[in-house]
This record gives sequence, C-alpha cells and structure tokens, in this order.
Amino acid sequence: KTERNSDKIRGYRFLFRRFSMNALFLVDFWKEKATFKEYSNRNSNGFSILFSYNKLVMNILFFLIPKSQVAYAEADSSIRQVVEKLSYHHYTAIPLLSKDGKYVRTISEGDIFWFIKNERNWNYKNAEEAPISLVSCRRTMESIRFDADRNDLLNLAINQNFVPVLDENGIFMGIITRKSIILYFAENNKNTEKKG
Repeated sequence: KTERNSDKIRGYRFLFRRFSMNALFLVDFWKEKATFKEYSNRNSNGFSILFSYNKLVMNILFFLIPKSQVAYAEADSSIRQVVEKLSYHHYTAIPLLSKDGKYVRTISEGDIFWFIKNERNWNYKNAEEAPISLVSCRRTMESIRFDADRNDLLNLAINQNFVPVLDENGIFMGIITRKSIILYFAENNKNTEKKG
C-alpha cells in the first residue's frame, strides 16, 4: 500500500510539473488503479482531459498500464523469486527495477532457461541463493520516455510484447503492451468503417 501511495504521489508531481504551467487540470490517472484510458473515459463529461500542451504525451500515456498494475521484481531478487513471480502471473517476461524505482532491464523465462541449461548440477536450491543478476539477457527490451514520439513507440512495439515507460529521471512509470496498441487501432478502424 505504501508503495502504491508513493507511485500516486510521483504521479501527482509528474503531471503537475508537466501541465500546471499551461493551466491544465491535474490528472491523477493512478487513482483507483485506473489506466489513463479508463480514467479519461470516466471523466469525459464536464472534466475533459486537456492535453494541448503536448499531444504526443497524451498518445503515450493513453496506452499506459501504471506500475501499480504491473508485475515486476527488484534487480537484487533471487532467481527463484523471479521464477515464482513469472509463474504466478503467467508472464513470459517482467521488468527488473532498482531500489529507487528505476528501470534496469527486462528478464524473460527464456533468459532463465538458457542460464539453467548452461549450468551444471543446477537445482532449485541453487535458485534460492543465486541472484537474478547472474542471468544475462539474450535480447534487450528497450524502454521509452513518456514524452517520446508516437512513432518511436510503434517501432519498439513491433519487436516487443510490451514497452517499459520511464519518466525524465528513469523512474519506471508502467508499461504499454503491443496488444493494447493493436486493439486501439482495430477499434478505430472499425469505427471508421461504420462511419463510411
């Protein structure tokens, strides 16, 4: 709960810094564990989300799944802790974060598989003691800043199942999944066809 509150406060500060100079409303899309899209849908009448400051920021944050809804592990976790988290959430990869909340890298079950495969006399007991830092990534999962160009996001999403989103200090804000982008464009395309 404490961590969720710190994420919420960080969200307040981030949005206030970015939009208050432009007399825009403070948008707390961390509230109630809401994604930006859910929040904007609920508050569309009488309290429209005003992003005239930077439409590209809106495009990025529109897809954001906030940190409070994302499974992640600390960079100093043991291999077993990461494996259990992957198994519990049925994920194939999760972000690793530093103690101060900065994005370090993304580790996948494939990375762990190849590590174990190349180790001799490896067992689950070893996994309890061995840090995840021993496991190297076979593929780098690129992150993106919240104010990046929309095209940069799309280019990363082509090759990644999800894209980690960071603030200007490298703090992990959440992720954008390739699925959410595809669904968005599919829905838009459907609406366009109906109008046509």
